[in-house]
Amino acid sequence: MTHPTDAHVGKKIRHFRWLKGLNQTQLAGTIGVKFQQLQKYETGANRISASRLFATAEALEQPVASFFPDSSCRIDQLPMSPQDADLLQSCKTLTPEQRKAFLGLVRSLPGIQK
Repeated sequence: MTHPTDAHVGKKIRHFRWLKGLNQTQLAGTIGVKFQQLQKYETGANRISASRLFATAEALEQPVASFFPDSSCRIDQLPMSPQDADLLQSCKTLTPEQRKAFLGLVRSLPGIQK
């Protein structure tokens, strides 16, 4: 019987993997398991150990707390396409000055509310 928390953690792993644009084989290799094991983590069929969850969080560039219910990390609740995630990831590499300029550019586009 799958525990609700295990299922929730698995859904978060799948969601953050998707946002990073990784397939199961890629993430599994990074954290040292076979893709079948990752499938079991993602469905909640198998529990993920603390050390493996830590490695997964590092690989997905997420705080460990973001995998649990009632976490303060709620970016996963935003409606986001792969293109949105790619744009967000690209913006993370900008300097503060570049971000300010980029935001100004986006806000100057027709139809964008300020």
